[in-house]
Amino acid sequence: MRWLWTIVALSLSSTAGAQETLETEDAGEEAPATTGTRGTYPLPGEPTASVSGDFNGDGRADVATTTAGGLVVHLRTWAGTFQAVASPSISGFLAAADFNRDGRLDLVSTAATADVPCGIVVHAGRGDGTFTSGPFVPFVHRVEGAGAPPNYWRLFCKSVRTGDFNRDGNPDVALAFGIQGRAFPASISGSFDVFFGNGAGGFGTPYTPDDEQPFWTHVMLATDLNGDRATDLVFGDTERHLSGARANRVTAFLSNGSGGFTQSYDVDVTATTGNAVFEAISGGDFNGDGKADVALVLEMFGAGIPAGEPRPLTVLLGNGDGTFGAATAVGTTRGAQDVTAADFNGDRRQDLAVISDSSGTLSVFYGRGNGTFGPPSDLTLGGPLFSVLAGHFDLDRRVDLVITSRNPAILTLLRNTGCERRFTLADVHRFPWPWRCFMGGW
Repeated sequence: MRWLWTIVALSLSSTAGAQETLETEDAGEEAPATTGTRGTYPLPGEPTASVSGDFNGDGRADVATTTAGGLVVHLRTWAGTFQAVASPSISGFLAAADFNRDGRLDLVSTAATADVPCGIVVHAGRGDGTFTSGPFVPFVHRVEGAGAPPNYWRLFCKSVRTGDFNRDGNPDVALAFGIQGRAFPASISGSFDVFFGNGAGGFGTPYTPDDEQPFWTHVMLATDLNGDRATDLVFGDTERHLSGARANRVTAFLSNGSGGFTQSYDVDVTATTGNAVFEAISGGDFNGDGKADVALVLEMFGAGIPAGEPRPLTVLLGNGDGTFGAATAVGTTRGAQDVTAADFNGDRRQDLAVISDSSGTLSVFYGRGNGTFGPPSDLTLGGPLFSVLAGHFDLDRRVDLVITSRNPAILTLLRNTGCERRFTLADVHRFPWPWRCFMGGW
């Protein structure tokens, strides 16, 4: 009967969509092949941010994406596809939590008004993929000195994250923003506010640093750096001096668990003398010591630097006290745009998935469990890729990927079939395990 099942599996593969396999260059270690069929879903405009969660309470991971045309929530169906629900009035950067403790997942987005350039809005989930928007909550940091009105050119939101920063069990919100002075590029600063949730969808007295930081925040991560159950903050910053030189710093702020923060780390992690900014950040435990680590993507630009240049992927291993060891270069990916961490091949070691906005390539770096990674396994998807999310989108305990793209504005679901050590992604299973492992050249 084995030959019969093999024939059936092979015949099913002919209807499962086109397969792609790309080999990586030999870097001293064989990279697992990456193959996949792709299911794409249109977006109402170019994407701004994406977040995953169960927005309709069916136990399946869904995806919420803000775009130039508003919010669209892709709800996972029993058939293994996505069903779109649109909310055109919601835009901005995005994060998710249950702010009113009703058991339904809510959203928080950045927003602005005619008078206030940055703030947040909580959108209470109805449990069906739609939301009810609450009031606008403005940023509270007092902008003073050279960056104060009317001297600043613009102030703008850069990122929003959720966590429990004061250990009261209620979700809180961290908002990062940048200030660009009229004397740009001489005057650049930034700061952040933390809004402490009251468990009813509102917020108590927020926290804001006394002074602006001498950096322009580009990426922000909320994670527990020292194991005290209070969420801390990590920033990827760009500090630009009057001379025009740049420093690309990683800074960390430890929460004291009662509404305050202390800076615990501030180090320039790059050796570049050119123009560079952090493009993306992701957290994980890359060496298996139970301490939070960080992965960052750095973008270089300016005169003489071609568009889509190879961008360094850097890892900092946490010491468990809010500081990090020396930055380690994992590799480079041409035009790297976003990064996410997860165990993709089931070996209990965290891997890194990186997407490119120039080559349209997904690159997966498989972790060795000691803070280092093997050579990348690549899959070309095409188009300028924008963001990547890892999650369990099909209830099979394997980590899948959702990728958003620009021009065309689409969302792509890549499903992890989990065949041996090889990283295989497919939209919909049309053949059972282990027969799917014979597909695409197995």
